[in-house]
Amino acid sequence: MLITLDATPLLGTRTGIGRYVDRLVSHLPDAVARSGADATIRVTTWTARGGRIPALPAGVRQVGPRVPARLLRECWRRWDAPPVEVLTGRTDVFHGTNFVSPPTRRAREVLTVHDLTYALHAGTVTAASLQYRELVPRALARGAHVLTPTAAVAAAVREHYGLTEDRVTPTLLGVDAPWFDAVPASGRWLDERGLPEEFLLFVGSLDPRKNLPRLLEAYARARRDHPGTPDLVLAGPAGREERLAATPGVHLTGWLADADLRALVAAARAL
Repeated sequence: MLITLDATPLLGTRTGIGRYVDRLVSHLPDAVARSGADATIRVTTWTARGGRIPALPAGVRQVGPRVPARLLRECWRRWDAPPVEVLTGRTDVFHGTNFVSPPTRRAREVLTVHDLTYALHAGTVTAASLQYRELVPRALARGAHVLTPTAAVAAAVREHYGLTEDRVTPTLLGVDAPWFDAVPASGRWLDERGLPEEFLLFVGSLDPRKNLPRLLEAYARARRDHPGTPDLVLAGPAGREERLAATPGVHLTGWLADADLRALVAAARAL
């Protein structure tokens, strides 16, 4: 059996979905071996720029040509073409890891829907994410099986799209071992980055869909009612929330490497 995954989220700076796909690609070969299945794992990327993924696990190879993601999405929004087999060769299962599952000739489709922000809070997402409103239903109409990161999202997806219980499976996310023994960031490390030693922490991209204005409103009330409230650190890649930096007591770190993020989380008073 050939299993092919969309590994495009592994390109560039990795956010939450990039980490999800990284762990999936890293651990799926061992999981397949433990199950006794005779399966080969492959990955592909939708991009016109390079798109080569370094350090793939043993036995996992990359397939497919350079094809612009924007062009493919425009085609897949309108037609069930081109089928994924034209791009990657024969496959038995294709896993669309990031909301988009391409049409296939014979392969079974598996689609991860991480949340329904694009459908329920359309004003908070980019134009590219709004395309999921067309791409996801097309995949569902072809019979794609949906994976979600939580039972809550699974229930929301079933209700929103009218799917039966057996069409959606929550696959709860794990925690990498290094998080369990992370060492809190030192005072010197924090000082070098302009961060206080006592702080509350938010982790995520700084985009409207994260509802950060509500967090800042709550934080401002806490500072007003409880003068000893620690500062608030927002850790994550820059987004479209432009008012954050000017908020009293709020610090922005930008994107952090995994080790730095673990140290910051371990040092926080609350997350």
